[in-house]
Amino acid sequence: MDGFNAISSVAQNIYFWITFCVAIGVLYARLMKRAKAPKTISEYINRIDGDQNRATRKIIAYMSCVIVDDKPEDFPVDFMKNFFKSLSIEEKISLNDVGRISAHDIIFLDVADVVSEDLKRGGAILISRLREVKPEAIIVSVSSKKYDVEVTDYFAMADLTMRKPIRAATIEEQLVAHFNKKIGPHALAKEIDMTIDRVVGPGKLKSFARYFESASKGRKPIISDVVRRAGIESRCNRLVSQIKLLQQ
Repeated sequence: MDGFNAISSVAQNIYFWITFCVAIGVLYARLMKRAKAPKTISEYINRIDGDQNRATRKIIAYMSCVIVDDKPEDFPVDFMKNFFKSLSIEEKISLNDVGRISAHDIIFLDVADVVSEDLKRGGAILISRLREVKPEAIIVSVSSKKYDVEVTDYFAMADLTMRKPIRAATIEEQLVAHFNKKIGPHALAKEIDMTIDRVVGPGKLKSFARYFESASKGRKPIISDVVRRAGIESRCNRLVSQIKLLQQ
């Protein structure tokens, strides 16, 4: 009987220490995972692709583009076919075509001789309508002439302005710079970080970065108290879409 009790005591001790070691191992793994978690959204993006220009070019390569111009020969068409996911050319359109044009991600638009309702300033009118239909579209106003002040005001609504004839280097440089500064993954991440820090407080940023990492992998929805309070749902959704493109 004493022998049985001794064996039982040893077994209990072994079970205790095995359970203890497993618990320590699980706790250590969780602590290490938490320690390795990104502290900001910017840090998370840098882990995915720290090369900002390469990330931007990869995202642009998935975007559709349309040229609305009566002189497509003023554009480096061959380059653009390779630079974007797809390229369409429209030499003449109507204001009623705004829905079809807005289906594209990037729109190169001339101010004159392209819109049948107003050959002088139809392109400028179309910019205004495109902004209403698809505010997130990247609109590039192009021209080879100077126009009156009224039309110039409309041109101010474009994201970029280029003079014709347009070189391939100009398109690449200006679009990459625009993405890097305003709408690319690194720019969005920085904007989200700053907004959370300002609106919700720096104490929430680290925990939200962990939440966002999990949400971007499809494990959680892109919605939380932090997202609602900071008003960043649309920016988070855009960034998740860009992350998916970077990981393809």
